[in-house]
Amino acid sequence: MGQAKYDLLSEKGLIEWVQTEAQWQVYVKQLYDEKATKPPATIWLHAEVGHNHEAVEEIRHLFGEPLFDNPKPTRLIRRMLDLATNSEDEDLIVDFFAGSCTTADAILQQNLSDGGDRRLIMVQLQEPTPEQSAARRAGYATIADVAKERIRRAIAKLKTERQGEVDLQPAQDLGFRVYRLDRSHFRRWHDYEGESPAEVGTLFDQFETPLVDGWTTEALLVETMLLEGFPLDSAVTPQPTFAHNTVHLVESDGCEHRLFVCLDPAIHDHTLANLSPVGKDVFVCLDSALSDEAKLRLADACDLKVI
Repeated sequence: MGQAKYDLLSEKGLIEWVQTEAQWQVYVKQLYDEKATKPPATIWLHAEVGHNHEAVEEIRHLFGEPLFDNPKPTRLIRRMLDLATNSEDEDLIVDFFAGSCTTADAILQQNLSDGGDRRLIMVQLQEPTPEQSAARRAGYATIADVAKERIRRAIAKLKTERQGEVDLQPAQDLGFRVYRLDRSHFRRWHDYEGESPAEVGTLFDQFETPLVDGWTTEALLVETMLLEGFPLDSAVTPQPTFAHNTVHLVESDGCEHRLFVCLDPAIHDHTLANLSPVGKDVFVCLDSALSDEAKLRLADACDLKVI
C-alpha cells in the first residue's frame, strides 16, 4: 500500500492498527462499519446461516405445510443484509427471482431487529405451481401467490411476536403493495387510411370514451400516477373530507407538486368547493364528470387534466 492510499484511507477512518505478539499489523476496514476490521469469512456454516431443512420448517410454520421446494433460510439472507446494509441508511433491496419471498421475510425481521428502514422490491413471474403440489392443493395457483401470502403471514407473525413489547422507536411500516404488468386502460387509436367520412366517424364514435371496457378505478389510478411522473412508492392517501366523492391525494419526495385524482362518474359541488389543489398541483378526473363551468374554475386554480 502506497503512502497516498494509506493517507486517504486513514482520513476516512478505514485504517486500524492491531498489536500482535510479534509486531503491529495494519488492517484496512472492508466494510463501512466501525466494528469491521477484516473481510467476512468466505465459509458460512449451517450453525450461523441455517440450511434448507430449516427453511422448509420456516415455510411449514407459516403455512402449516411445506409449500415450496428448496427455499432459502432467512438467517442466510439476514447474514447478507448484515454485510451489505446497515440500520442507518434507507437501503433498497431488489430480488428479481423472489420465489417464496424469503428475502422479504428476512428484511422485515432485520428491520424490526435493528430499527432499520430497509425497503424492498420483490419480482416474481406468474409461474404456475405444479399440478399435484401442496401449493396447488392449498389454493395457490402461481408461485407469486405463495410469495404474496408469505409476506402477509410473516408480517402477522412479527406483529404477534412483538405484542406487549415496549418499543421506543418510531412505528415501522409493515405494509406492502402488489403490482402486476398489464395493458393500458386507454384505448389504442388505429390510424385510418381510407377515404370514407362515415368510417372515420365510426372511429371517433368508438372513442367517445378513451378508456377500455372493464377498466377499474384502482388500476387506472396507478396508471394515472405513472403517467403524471409519480413513482410507484408515492404516498396515496384517500381524502376523508369528501363525503360525496372518492378523492385520492398522491405525493412523492421526487415531485414538487401534488396530484389529486377523482375517477367518479360525477363530481359533486361540495367536492369542488373543498378541493385544495393550487399552482402546479394537478387534478385528474373524467371529462364527463365536470361541467364546462367547473372545468374553467378548476383550470384557474391548478393544472386540470381530464380523461
